[in-house]
Amino acid sequence: MIDTLCLSGGGIKGLAFISAIDHLSNIKYIDLNIIKNYVGTSIGAIICFLLSIKYTPVELKHFIINFNFNYVNQKINISNILLHYGFIDGHKYIFILKKFLENKYNILDITFNDHYLLTNNKLTIIGTNFTKGTEKIFDYINTPNMSILLAIRISISIPIIFTPIFYEDEYYIDGGVTNNFPLKYCIMKNTIAIYIKNNINNKLNNVMSLMMGCCNILFNTISLKDNIKTLNIIEILLEISDINIINVNNETKNLILSIGHNAAIKYISNISYNICNNIINDIINDIF
Repeated sequence: MIDTLCLSGGGIKGLAFISAIDHLSNIKYIDLNIIKNYVGTSIGAIICFLLSIKYTPVELKHFIINFNFNYVNQKINISNILLHYGFIDGHKYIFILKKFLENKYNILDITFNDHYLLTNNKLTIIGTNFTKGTEKIFDYINTPNMSILLAIRISISIPIIFTPIFYEDEYYIDGGVTNNFPLKYCIMKNTIAIYIKNNINNKLNNVMSLMMGCCNILFNTISLKDNIKTLNIIEILLEISDINIINVNNETKNLILSIGHNAAIKYISNISYNICNNIINDIINDIF
């Protein structure tokens, strides 16, 4: 029985997770009412959080299609680099999550412990302790009184692009730097895991494209190093270059969602193919 969902980082491309999950739910391969463990890094942490507080993939797809992401764009502040070590402070992204939380429970923030008591779901978010150079797990066991929104803000803190977070006298950055695909916190036989694989063909047009290209290379490597081949892992290959939160239009959003949906279809097709092949091989072996 699948009771765990694991999602990798992947930046804005991680929106593809939603359409993949929607398809798996529609064909009843997974039952979101049974999912009790959510494990995610960066964009994966955001989507895990929203699903864990009972938003449906259909609702999230509707939001993505209709929301103008230009509203959350911030002017790149060069002085922020010098003073705060990043271009963007990320407060607009957290504001959106506050609105999702307020709409569902009439609150603007929630700790891991309160979230667990409220939803009976375990949420695990991955961050990176920059000060110590180590991976950091945020959940209701290890950090019960920590704000989930703060943990998400840490997990999405792509170096240089987002300002790092100073928490409990230490600096924290994007979880993808140390564990972009946190499979090791999952029991694989009970897990459906999805990760974004970037087709590395980076274009160098500006400083932003340089930073995002470096992140693509880094996060791809970290995602794949622990990726064992298993029936429970869906790979979403997005052959889209030069895309980030700043340049997301409706065409791009629909393309990302379509790729996620098709990846889920391919995954199910491969499972059926493997099952049939196993049956055929068993028959042949028994006969001969």
